[in-house]
Amino acid sequence: MPFTSVASTTVAVTQDPDPTESGRFISVYDGAGMFTADIKFYEIIPPDTQEFQNIELVSYNSPAIGLAVSQFDNQTLRISGAVSNAIQGGQFQFLMPDKSIQILPADTSLLYDTIISWSPPSVKVITITHTLEIRIKKIPSTLNYVETFIATQEVYWKYEYDLQAFQQALAKGRL
Repeated sequence: MPFTSVASTTVAVTQDPDPTESGRFISVYDGAGMFTADIKFYEIIPPDTQEFQNIELVSYNSPAIGLAVSQFDNQTLRISGAVSNAIQGGQFQFLMPDKSIQILPADTSLLYDTIISWSPPSVKVITITHTLEIRIKKIPSTLNYVETFIATQEVYWKYEYDLQAFQQALAKGRL
């Protein structure tokens, strides 16, 4: 389904492929701040292109990485949030109070003494898929129909953002 998207992020990805390519959102760094995309859907009725005048979100499916979708107005949906924990695989080794060593995520709720080691993830970029079902409302309502919209987005790992998570986890230790 054709769409236009006005997207922004607080930290631009310099190696971003062409974000105007159909079916793509601009790339983001994992843990780097806010991402927002306002999406307007349109239909092509030769010789014109028309924005749908009344759409409604039916469902949104995306990995659990901190993004949500909302109805901005009758013509626009907004996907926004702070992308986090999209890229998995980094390992933290913790020294526990009983002096055992455990590999846990940086945001563990368990009590620990300190972090012994950290290694970055082996995967440095992933592609996520956003799937939205929208209801196109027509007059008369018997002409209403539901369309599925799919867009992809690259999420990049960056050392500085994992280093921040490491420092925050280190500060929570008891030693």
